[in-house]
Amino acid sequence: MRIETRSIASIAQEWDQLADEIGATPFARPGWIRAWWPAFGRGSIRALVVRDGGHLTGMVPLVRDGAVFRSPTNSETPIFEFLAKGNDAARQLAATMLAAGARRLDLSFLRSDDSEFHALKEEARARAFRIITQPVLLSPYVSSQGSWSEYQAKLGAKLRSEIRRRKRRLQELGDLSLQVADGSERLEDLLSEGFRVEQSGWKGDYGTAINSNPRRHRFYREVARWAGERGWLRLVFLRLDGRTIAFDLCLEANGVHFLLKTGYDHDFQKFGPGLILRSMMLERAFSGSIDTYEFLGTIVGANNRWKLDWTGDYHTYLRFQAFAASPTALAAWSASKFAPVVSSGARSLAGRVLGSTGRRIVKRGRRILRERFRQ
Repeated sequence: MRIETRSIASIAQEWDQLADEIGATPFARPGWIRAWWPAFGRGSIRALVVRDGGHLTGMVPLVRDGAVFRSPTNSETPIFEFLAKGNDAARQLAATMLAAGARRLDLSFLRSDDSEFHALKEEARARAFRIITQPVLLSPYVSSQGSWSEYQAKLGAKLRSEIRRRKRRLQELGDLSLQVADGSERLEDLLSEGFRVEQSGWKGDYGTAINSNPRRHRFYREVARWAGERGWLRLVFLRLDGRTIAFDLCLEANGVHFLLKTGYDHDFQKFGPGLILRSMMLERAFSGSIDTYEFLGTIVGANNRWKLDWTGDYHTYLRFQAFAASPTALAAWSASKFAPVVSSGARSLAGRVLGSTGRRIVKRGRRILRERFRQ
């Protein structure tokens, strides 16, 4: 096998071909990374490539930030995958990442049950790297391979009754309809319409909506254009007499529906448009060629608990850090591993002894430590 380091642009076509062969998600594609990097990237990004007889068998995009190699991920990233065709390629790619000269390898949103992740973890242990693995997302999903009626029966009588009641109240106000567009027509107009609705209510107030941040807005428009060209884009509108009252931005690929963003018009909050839209989209998943409905994000936090109404199944996504056997890297490992426990106790003690001033001192000290060991 041969190892290469390539630019993202130069490897894009082969990268897509490998992703097709493996059946990778849209988030492991060059189109996703090309949209993400101009919006959120810093440092330099390269692709580590493994070849066997000239054929691409493994690759991973990595960001170099000083002496740290990171995954090109942030809070807008649902999943991160590095691609390997077979166990040999996975082990070789893992060895390449660990031998690339970084003090620390930091990858987030890895699926806990992926064979590539386990190959990386085993290789890191064999090379005497110190490892920290932390769950970062509990991401819910629904298997839609059974029947809609069987799935509905599991939801419980109270939720089913609430869906019927709210849907009936909306229908009393006018014509209720569902539109699922693929972006082949009026893409920019549809995105603007959907983003306005997604911004309604608490998302706009807290600055988490797509329109609240220019970089986030640019990113999702680029993702939509790319996904539309691939035939993966789904823009979903729940309309009442033509007015959009709920919106989903989604991708569909390889029998999987990915819910990227959702929102509803808060003028209609008491009618539960988000609840109605979710019911209709899940029924669509059971009625079509979708095997899995991925809610993405997490079930943790007050704003995410609504997902538990629909499923108790979830994937665990991890942050994996590997620290090389050097004094600086080991100091960073120690700070990363023990600082959360120490800092929690220190904040509590400082608060009791010195009040808010003490808590600010400890917080500032933690920030200095993080900056000191970041590289």
